[in-house]
Amino acid sequence: MKKRLLLLTAAAGITLQTQAQVTVTPEFGFLLTKPTGYTTDNGMRNTTNYDWSMGVRGGFSFDIPIGSKGFSFEPGLFYNSKNRHQVENSDISAIDMRFSVNNAELPINLKYSWEVGQYKGKLFVHVSPYVSYSFSGRKNGDITIKKPIAMTTTIDQPINFKSGTSQEMKPLDYGVYAAFGYQFQMGLQLKMFYGTGLANTSVIDGMGYRNGAMFGISAGFVLGRKLPGRFY
Repeated sequence: MKKRLLLLTAAAGITLQTQAQVTVTPEFGFLLTKPTGYTTDNGMRNTTNYDWSMGVRGGFSFDIPIGSKGFSFEPGLFYNSKNRHQVENSDISAIDMRFSVNNAELPINLKYSWEVGQYKGKLFVHVSPYVSYSFSGRKNGDITIKKPIAMTTTIDQPINFKSGTSQEMKPLDYGVYAAFGYQFQMGLQLKMFYGTGLANTSVIDGMGYRNGAMFGISAGFVLGRKLPGRFY
């Protein structure tokens, strides 16, 4: 009986210690996106031109240690505004359109951290596969037909992500990020990340669209640490 009690006590202590090491990091930052797209005409693929566009990114993640060597994984939930600016100009038409897309993103950071000095701070890197779902968006801008008669149409309307004949974009996206950052002793965290979207969200045959290159910076604050400056 005593041995059983000791084993239960030890197991409970390990569980509490593991739980105490889990931290949560709310963070906020900015996200630059440069999508890629194409259209197909008579077997020829034409690239769609997009400029870099800035949006915001905010959410939180849970840091769950794996062992005691600096490895951890961080499931999170984030809001992103992945915007894009389409500019096309030819002899017969011109397009200047802006698209703003709001989505919820679920990344899972596979993370490695190492201390710069005892209780001084730590560097970290992580790779993050993600899945995101677009729940709203809006497009606005001008489409100009130059020939045979010059005519400009101004568009300002929501983007339809719902399935059906009027669907304009698929809401589901997936991709991967890579990040590098530094966490200060008091818990402040600064991070830079780069990623790419991999899913084709176009609903039109012969057309392709994906989020392409994404670059961002964010600042966060680590909550729930057992001791200031103690990272593992």
